[in-house]
Amino acid sequence: ALSAPLHADQPLHWNGKELNTSTLSSTLQLIGTTHCELSNGAANGDGTFPLLSLSCPIITIENATFSNGMSAQYGGCILAKNVTSISLNNVYFSQCHAWMGGGGMAVFPHILREVVIVHAVFDHVSVMYQRFSPDSTLMLNASRGCEGCGSAVYVEVDTNSTTIELDQINVKEAVANQVVQSSGA
Repeated sequence: ALSAPLHADQPLHWNGKELNTSTLSSTLQLIGTTHCELSNGAANGDGTFPLLSLSCPIITIENATFSNGMSAQYGGCILAKNVTSISLNNVYFSQCHAWMGGGGMAVFPHILREVVIVHAVFDHVSVMYQRFSPDSTLMLNASRGCEGCGSAVYVEVDTNSTTIELDQINVKEAVANQVVQSSGA
């Protein structure tokens, strides 16, 4: 069973090309057109921004570690967009946090057909959803189905034909908190 970070001292590879991900200073945007692979390394942040924003129809992530990511919205360490299929194998998430959903990872589909997560650890991941009371002038977007959900993973499913397979997942120290504030009338 996976219990420790993988390849923590090595850079990630995107479709075979080495990336400079040992210490990121801002969100790395990665875009592909067909099948994209992220593998054999680590991405580390300073806890003040999301690590990766991925946009590709088919995404495979293998033998990777993601640590110290933070999003004011979705996907503390990984935000995957325009996805039809995403597969994670031997992946370690640590200290990944988001305010709206998906402390470790958030997936927003094009037309999502498959999510597979095998041999993954989500360690110290969280969602800290901030909601303002009805008398407040600031209201968060309520169009999404669940805000403040998915301390480890948030997946937006848009069809009944989506297959989700989870096997050998370890979630440690996961927190989903809701902070309610009032502007006071």
